[in-house]
Amino acid sequence: MRITIQTKNIIPKVFLYCIATLPAVALLWQQNVLFFKLNWILYPFIIFAILFSISLRGRAPSVFYTFLGIFLLYSVYLIMMPTDWESIFRIFIALLPLTFIRVIQQNHDYTSYRIFWLLYFITICLPLVIAYLQYTERMPYYEYDAVNGETFGRISGGYNKPNNFISFLFPLYLFGFYRWQIQGKKIQGLFLIFFVLSVVYATGLRTAAIVFLSIFVSSFAFTKSSQLIYLYYKYYLNFFVGFLALLIIYFIFINAGFIDALRGRVPMWQAHANAFFNSSWYEALFGKGVVLLDKKYEGMKIIGSLSEVHNNTFRTLITFGLVGYFLYCSFMRWIVFHVFTSTGNARLRHIRLSCFIFLLLYSITNEPAYYSSVLWSILLWIFPVWEKKELMDAPVRNGHDDR
Repeated sequence: MRITIQTKNIIPKVFLYCIATLPAVALLWQQNVLFFKLNWILYPFIIFAILFSISLRGRAPSVFYTFLGIFLLYSVYLIMMPTDWESIFRIFIALLPLTFIRVIQQNHDYTSYRIFWLLYFITICLPLVIAYLQYTERMPYYEYDAVNGETFGRISGGYNKPNNFISFLFPLYLFGFYRWQIQGKKIQGLFLIFFVLSVVYATGLRTAAIVFLSIFVSSFAFTKSSQLIYLYYKYYLNFFVGFLALLIIYFIFINAGFIDALRGRVPMWQAHANAFFNSSWYEALFGKGVVLLDKKYEGMKIIGSLSEVHNNTFRTLITFGLVGYFLYCSFMRWIVFHVFTSTGNARLRHIRLSCFIFLLLYSITNEPAYYSSVLWSILLWIFPVWEKKELMDAPVRNGHDDR
């Protein structure tokens, strides 16, 4: 069978169109058909696109086979552990399409730019309307946080967690920078940026507001910001900082006991850090396969949940150990290198690398790698969702070269 350009574009188009519908599909988080969650409905389409493309091309990127081999080897080990297979499946599906980032970028024809963003704007309107109705108290909040045993809600846009709503707003936020700094539509771009910031402020999530404002401030030093992100990953600081953070949490625990902070996050981290550093050597190296505290913590209000850790780094260290966490960090490092070296335009490079600013800060109290809809939304701009391929190398339209 002859492989045409249209056929080679099957992964880019299917994957990007699936992401464009995520804000609407993710609203189905409460709906189930037998044992299948309806918000997983896009997974079969993405997997089919990958398998169909491989069958036509006769091969896949080498990183795909490496990724698949590592997961198969880990699965053999995890069979012997009390593994949470749903979490393993989640991170596998979330990371799998990222192995095709080079294929997607090379084969994308950019003709779907307007269709993609039209679809995204339509689907993001649904949670925005729900958020407005929640803000005006015409729709109920979902019980989200608990303080001293009393639960209270936050604006969530209809999702089970307001942080999911925040992640779906992020591509829209970066689109504002694209309109402003790349396409020269300053008023439109700034309007979109400040609209998203106002919605984030209305949710009451201070951490999210800090993340969005950090990216806004970094845009005024876009070249330096991009270099700092590149160097952070180049020297494996994503690995060392993550492990050091868990170690510091552990030392605080053994010296000061539980410290109730960040709405119960810190004592939860302390309990998991204590369990990690008192586990067997093979569990520390290769993981436990599941996030689950000892039953001695059951009933302690300060801990909250035995099966939650609310930190992407700590969850990966606990589930996959030091070796697995290093492999995860190396994979993310590979993606950052690709984005940095393949983007000639400095402003577009900053927009793309801003995904990792958001990912790093968002991961402090969340676990995006285990929720594909969240991870794909955060990293959307590493994929070609702009107007022309030439923008990868061409200067912006402001009269001077930003390369």
